Amino acid sequence: MKNEKEWFSESVRNCRNSLYRLAFGILKNEEDTKDAIQETLYKAYSKLDTLKDPKKFKPWIMRILTNVALEIVEKRKRTVPIDTQQDFACPEPDIDFGTKLVLWNCIQALDIQYRTVIILFYYDDISVKEIAAITGIKPDTVKKRLSRAREQLKKQLDQMEVL
Repeated sequence: MKNEKEWFSESVRNCRNSLYRLAFGILKNEEDTKDAIQETLYKAYSKLDTLKDPKKFKPWIMRILTNVALEIVEKRKRTVPIDTQQDFACPEPDIDFGTKLVLWNCIQALDIQYRTVIILFYYDDISVKEIAAITGIKPDTVKKRLSRAREQLKKQLDQMEVL
């Protein structure tokens, strides 16, 4: 039987790519992404006793990460950036410079509400119901945001004549 620390560490390892992808998708910045993940892990471990069902660890920690990342976005709005130039950091090290990169850049151009649901749904294969739980919005709203995000992505890709 694993102790709590080992179980937590293994659970985090199992969803680390999803955590990174979601944080980077929201924050678009490597340093903020690392900060958000670190803060999320601290909060999650300190509140581990509030997790009622260990099988729902991933949606639970993704919800914490979403809240932490959105707090960082809000703090950013109140500060003036010194360097407005951001380098593109690819969330998947093995991604090629083809359609996947173009699509990822288009996703990054979406508003945060659309970007978040697209990343959770398509990149992390999370259901609409779980996305609703993670983001704190109704499932119908998730569906609407996914639909609108798809429309916006299609427009962007059509303008680029990629598809």
